[in-house]
Amino acid sequence: MRRAVALLAAISVMAPIPGALSTPQEGRLWSVKLERAPVPKGFTLPTPMPLAQGVVAVYPSITSVSLLDVGEGGASPLWTVDLGRVPVSQFTSSGEFVYVLTWARKPWSTRLYAIRVSDGAMPWPDGVELDTALRDVPIVYGGGVVAVPMESGEVWGIGAEYGNKKWSVRLSGTAKDMMLVSGILVVMDGAGVVGIDPGTGAVLWKFDSGDEPVAMGRYGTAVYVVTEGSTLYGIDPTSGNKLGEAQLPREPPVPGRIPVWADAVLVATQRAKIFAVGARSYDVSSLPRYLDLLPARQPSLVNGLLLAAGKFGEVYFMDWNPRGVMPTLLESSLPDAPASDFGLTPDGEIALIYSADGSLTAFRVPLLQVYPRGFEVQGDGIQLDFVACAFLSTSSPGVITVTSPLGDVLAQEDFLSFADGGCMEDLIYVPGATAYDRIYLSASVGARTSPEEEVQLAVGPLPQPPAAAGSPANLVIPPGAVVGEPTWIGVNVTNVWGEGEISVSASGEGISVFNASPVHLGPNSSTLIRLEATPLRQGELKVNVSILLDGVEVYSIGGSLRAAAGSIIDRLSPASEEVTLGDVLSLRVTLTNRYRDGATFTLRLGDGGLSQLAPVTVGPLRAGESVNATVEGVASAQGVVKPVVSVLADGSVIDSAEAGEVRVVSLPPPPPGRAPPQGQQPSGVPWIGIPWETAAAAAAVVMVGAAVYLLGRRGGGARPAPRTPTAPAGPAAPIRPPPPGAPPEETAGEGAVEVGASAPVSEAEVEPLEESLSRRLRAVRSDLEAARGRLSEGIPGLEGRLREVAKVVSEAEVALGLGDLEHAGESVRRAEEAMDSLRGFLDQYDNVFRGPGWSQVERRITTMLKVWGRAPATMLTMVPPEMRLAALQRYLESHRDANLELRGDELRLVEGG
Repeated sequence: MRRAVALLAAISVMAPIPGALSTPQEGRLWSVKLERAPVPKGFTLPTPMPLAQGVVAVYPSITSVSLLDVGEGGASPLWTVDLGRVPVSQFTSSGEFVYVLTWARKPWSTRLYAIRVSDGAMPWPDGVELDTALRDVPIVYGGGVVAVPMESGEVWGIGAEYGNKKWSVRLSGTAKDMMLVSGILVVMDGAGVVGIDPGTGAVLWKFDSGDEPVAMGRYGTAVYVVTEGSTLYGIDPTSGNKLGEAQLPREPPVPGRIPVWADAVLVATQRAKIFAVGARSYDVSSLPRYLDLLPARQPSLVNGLLLAAGKFGEVYFMDWNPRGVMPTLLESSLPDAPASDFGLTPDGEIALIYSADGSLTAFRVPLLQVYPRGFEVQGDGIQLDFVACAFLSTSSPGVITVTSPLGDVLAQEDFLSFADGGCMEDLIYVPGATAYDRIYLSASVGARTSPEEEVQLAVGPLPQPPAAAGSPANLVIPPGAVVGEPTWIGVNVTNVWGEGEISVSASGEGISVFNASPVHLGPNSSTLIRLEATPLRQGELKVNVSILLDGVEVYSIGGSLRAAAGSIIDRLSPASEEVTLGDVLSLRVTLTNRYRDGATFTLRLGDGGLSQLAPVTVGPLRAGESVNATVEGVASAQGVVKPVVSVLADGSVIDSAEAGEVRVVSLPPPPPGRAPPQGQQPSGVPWIGIPWETAAAAAAVVMVGAAVYLLGRRGGGARPAPRTPTAPAGPAAPIRPPPPGAPPEETAGEGAVEVGASAPVSEAEVEPLEESLSRRLRAVRSDLEAARGRLSEGIPGLEGRLREVAKVVSEAEVALGLGDLEHAGESVRRAEEAMDSLRGFLDQYDNVFRGPGWSQVERRITTMLKVWGRAPATMLTMVPPEMRLAALQRYLESHRDANLELRGDELRLVEGG
């Protein structure tokens, strides 16, 4: 009987084929090391870009660009331009020209080049000099302009024809990604997303994402952005309006372009999971998909085929299956860590990617593949089980063909079409197959035929599986799980007990399991039964599985599921973006218990200019249970504050989040002629019961006299007039003069947006403001000296952080000495923020190396060593980056009995240990 079902895990339905593909063969075609390799540390090379004429790539030197004709045997350059500088960012093209941003170390500079695609000619042989362009953000062509992101926080529009600067736009921070959607330049920066007219530089709209965005993608005419807080937004690129919003489980997303396929937005996280969100419904899938690698960037998608590269050079091509299972079609590796995303040839047959050692590696993309799974002998023929995968964006029906070693067609049969791409399993009967020692299997869709796959046949009939011997069941358990989040456990069952209803029952301490419905199975038939499981606590949780035939237990098997704690704060936002000094600020917090079943949490509000009113306790909560809470604090310092809420359990901080910026403003004085309300007084004027007009006049006289005295005391010269801060003067970034006949450089109009300017300080406010700034700066200096006293402890990274705080404190002192109170106020605020960050850093050190936090770090390292055999420092996300190597060293020293070795920035289990 024919069957068309989703391809699940590798299950041998019938007799196994010797050498069958339980793990698909390595699909690497070739790898060539570029000249002048490796890639500079911290760099990514431009992803190879397909054009109709070929592939534009960095080749054959790391400082040259070529148009390649790429095949299975290698790459042949159609033209090559050696720029003498390393290409960075991504390529962009107008169709006629490809634009390349390059970098040079001595002297440090970036330069933009234009190369004609047809012949490699360059209209500006020396390029356009851009001293401060970003190296790792794409440049984008649109509207006759090449948009270039700058380190200054601006985006420049460079005329694509002459290389002249046409406009500039200032962002809220530096650009993190850019793309052209519906003719709009969409820029992701530190605060959200901005829409810019690429032709004029006019800012069309701004979208505030609340917390910092990490990755961006598009689907049709919609733009999708995911933030550090794991919130996904859909945005209309023509208006900037929000189309929808979804809250993902709070796991750190990896950067890159978010892939979208079959109405699903896919977000990969640093915990090797992929979450799917409806592109229109914004519904979040109940179960994540798991990758067998730690992704370096968001994966790429080609017609439903997921291309993923790991931090350690692993390469996986997987079928994106919306039903929750992702079979691996190709498993391979790179010579080193990935140094670009995947780029495809124009026909989509070959995927190209760079690695950090300077190699360009090509993989054959399994757009149409067929794999044998198993067979059973039936008379003089065999029943062959196969899997066919097609990622062709075609609705043509497929044909499966089986041939003999002489090329004779033994069997041929149509199978289902793949309009949306994907894999499915089927059966075909091959008469007379037992007369051969091997046969060949291939699939065709339209004009395309897959590579032939060899099936080794035994001489003579194969024996049937014994009735009650061997292992009729095995467990498929994901590589990791999070407390309170549903995951799945798969049970592969081969029915060796007789026809009937097979059911599976699972149980385990610290885990909640929902058992699946019974499945009717004939003798020697196989299936995969999936059970939904929710871990209730951290650690290695034992799972016991019973297999029942018609209600009677016939087999049992055991395994373990490793569960870790997850983020507790799902959402944190202040009730208002501006409050008055002395008012109460409320922060709304959404918590989900991913720590342990029955946990109770305490919420603590960080100082940051806010004083918490009362402690907040939440719980006990069931594992996975969510609840909303409110934390309140009094605004005790004027300026911009960044409230931080920490979650404590069992005496340790287990999660924290920042609620963005809140501006605290002083209380405005009442209008002239009116007394202040009862119990309230204007700032700086004590309320002593005298008429308001008299008090105001007296205060004005005192303030003016104090200002005059202060001005006279500072050298007798006149104090400079208050001013609005401007950018510091300095040499402008050089732009190569345009060739004769080029249009003059256009000045920035509406597109040149300046943000962050503050109002000037009036003379009447000089004395109290200066006093306040001096007092705040003295407090920072005192805390800084106390922190310096801990240098003798050898805390990793402390010396550098002390230097950073001292630098900001010096800037504030200089500004105060010059009487530039606007700049002084900004510098003092930055000094306070830097000191807050330093205090948090020291608190984390005390927690990890002296307090109860070490047990969590130790568990994380132990889990990584058990699962992967290595513990990379980058995965210790609960530890500040400067301390991660020290944490690995401490683990090594405290586990001398284990066979461990510290190699670079990761701890490894030595073979044989």
